[in-house]
Amino acid sequence: MKNEFPYNEYMAVIKAESELRNFGVEADVISIEGDETRPGGYVLEVKFFGKMDDASYECGSVISNGECIGSIVEINSHSGVVAVSLKRDLIPNVGTRIKFLPPDYLQPLREFSSELCSKPETRNEGRFLGLRESLLKNCTAALKELPAVSYLRGPQRRSIQEAARRDFSLLWGPPGTGKSYTLGHIAAYFRSLGERVLVLSTTNAAVDVTTFAIDDACVRSESCLSSAELIRYTSTLTQLDEYEKRPHLMAFTKLLEKYAKDQKKIDNELKSARAKLQGQVHGSVGYTSALLKVCALKEELRILGESRKSEIGQLVSSAKIVCSSITTCLFNGFLAHGFDVVLIDEASQIPLAVWPMILNNAGDKKIVVAGDPLQLEPVRAKSKDINAQNWFGQNLYSYLGMTTMKGITPFCAVGSMTLLNEQTRMRKGICKIVSKMFYDGLLIGDRSDEKMDFLAAGLPSDEVVLIDPDVGGELYGFNRFYNSNFPNTNTQSAGRVMEIISRLVGTNPTGRKLDILIISPFRNQVSKVYSSKINTYKSNKDITIRCSTVHSAQGDEADIVIFDLVNPTSPFISNQDASHLWCVACSRAKEKLLIVGNKAKMKNAYFSAWITYMLENKKAA
Repeated sequence: MKNEFPYNEYMAVIKAESELRNFGVEADVISIEGDETRPGGYVLEVKFFGKMDDASYECGSVISNGECIGSIVEINSHSGVVAVSLKRDLIPNVGTRIKFLPPDYLQPLREFSSELCSKPETRNEGRFLGLRESLLKNCTAALKELPAVSYLRGPQRRSIQEAARRDFSLLWGPPGTGKSYTLGHIAAYFRSLGERVLVLSTTNAAVDVTTFAIDDACVRSESCLSSAELIRYTSTLTQLDEYEKRPHLMAFTKLLEKYAKDQKKIDNELKSARAKLQGQVHGSVGYTSALLKVCALKEELRILGESRKSEIGQLVSSAKIVCSSITTCLFNGFLAHGFDVVLIDEASQIPLAVWPMILNNAGDKKIVVAGDPLQLEPVRAKSKDINAQNWFGQNLYSYLGMTTMKGITPFCAVGSMTLLNEQTRMRKGICKIVSKMFYDGLLIGDRSDEKMDFLAAGLPSDEVVLIDPDVGGELYGFNRFYNSNFPNTNTQSAGRVMEIISRLVGTNPTGRKLDILIISPFRNQVSKVYSSKINTYKSNKDITIRCSTVHSAQGDEADIVIFDLVNPTSPFISNQDASHLWCVACSRAKEKLLIVGNKAKMKNAYFSAWITYMLENKKAA
């Protein structure tokens, strides 16, 4: 770890990354449905001409003929579907070539890095540079006493106590251990002390989950939130139906709707006035009055904008809790507002480059960081620039040396990191393997509800099953696996997966709603093979079938997860560096985990350990 902050390197990397991300991805519109009044707006089916990381494009822009015609609400590039909010009268036609641009969240970082270099007096890099050392010190402050309540487990109570006595604490929440639940109670605790809390995460969907967790925690503690006490700062609610059940959380949304209605009225009047002006000739009767009308309406819009900004500012400054995405926070300078505590979730997905700005601007505010060091790091375009990879391909855990259990243990030993080890997502058989392979056996399975029975579909009763698709003959021949059009695809393993899907759909062995998630390490296997195959089953109301890359599946879960390895010999998934990818893939499953791959091809030491353990503990089909 460097003793001095590399200001020039930092600024150069952010500038280069900004240029790299400014290209966007083009697509042709295949179909369009919906209207501007529907939540989520329009849904476009498109053909993409390039690769994109869906999460990084959330809240990005839709461009047509060089003009911004709307913003991205939700995107699924694997299936070619995008939900967008489009500007009035700028709806693209079928066949139109459009471009999707990610939000320029690097703008605040560019300004911040430039200021660091040009104004040394603004620098406050000490907290960033000294973070590891401070976290590895024993805390001498006494643990706060908390009332004994049945709804908090021991590790959850301890995480609140550590957050209360430390300036910077880490909450380690492996999959299904109640991280969001715990964050909700941490926020509720500080609210009960009269402190203001800023809650941040990587995506709007993640922020919404934490927002509901805070609301629920306040209910459990018998101190319900009042209207506008918590502000969800966003124009995009990913779970509108749930928010409508909680109207006290919608003060910000209602304010936006009120101003949007007023603005639409003025926009329509302005459009009419401009049309009348265009029909006039300078010096003709009525020309001056028409021009003045346009000017007056533009002034109304300006005043309306100032009023909107003022009211939003009042809402934020009076709220006890503000929840937003990190991008929104950086653009609006929330860290400089009067918050006492900052809670940051999904830390593994936040690029290291963001942390100097967070820690610099947060000053001496109390910070609680939640996530899992053993989950995937941020996704970024490949680069030979080692500095770019360090700043944008790594996260805070990498910086602190916490990418393995050996690196994590010292932080847990001194109490700066609290592990939540009781998980309720995975069945015990799945949890046992995930815990053994990734968490040194620390996770405890705590599900006692009735199991789903899949025997009618011809699946073994075991919760983890290895399925070898090689049914005679060489499965991974060169021509079969690689071709000029679609590298990293395997139609034979996909065929085996779809056989399983057909049996599940045909028998619906559980008699209940069933969610199936097919995941693969390779984007082409998802977009070129599975996306078209699962469309056949879209009309089934009882069984939901989805497909995703492992990276996009982080944070997701499903009753059945089918992990198609595609090519077990690929270094991308067959060495120790792939352990985070395997951890994410296997820990998505609630009822059953099916791993599809030729075990004869899994010959390296890392895979051998996996296969040996699985065959000793679970049956292979």
